Amino acid sequence: SDITMLVSVCLVLVGCSLVQSRGQVNQQFVNMYTHSFNGDATYYGGSGGGGACGFRNPNPSVAAKTDMTVALNAPQFANSLMCGSCWQVTGTGHGSGNQQSAVAVTKPLLVFVDNLCPECHEGSVDLGVSGDGRWGVGIKAVECPVGHLKIRYRFEGSNPYYIKLQVRNTRIPVHVM
Repeated sequence: SDITMLVSVCLVLVGCSLVQSRGQVNQQFVNMYTHSFNGDATYYGGSGGGGACGFRNPNPSVAAKTDMTVALNAPQFANSLMCGSCWQVTGTGHGSGNQQSAVAVTKPLLVFVDNLCPECHEGSVDLGVSGDGRWGVGIKAVECPVGHLKIRYRFEGSNPYYIKLQVRNTRIPVHVM
């Protein structure tokens, strides 16, 4: 299956979010890619880069290959583990608010996580566009559409004890190298 291949690739890379210490699979992370979650979509206007993920302006190039950026709910944000992940967001057609805003969640959207929505419940996202209301959605983590983009490393700082690099344009988030 695709997830088995993903786990195998991650075990080879050893830096993937699927792998915890000593090669154990991070089941919480796997569940986000294998299950759908129901919640709400709200609107915050977007960060355009930065947000709680600290991508700085601009966001990684892969973000431009998605429909919009989002702030992900705190439980699934997983202390920033899901920064740089992509999600499929599908509207249920139920909700309240300005009907023009509903258009954003009536068709499937591919979104890029660059921020945290601390007040959002599991399964919910805060859309990085202007709008109004609260709309029912289903969300599921998916591979980012990197295509021919090269993985990039952005130098963020260092001292004699560590170097801080940000990995960009990956299919799934990397949090340990």
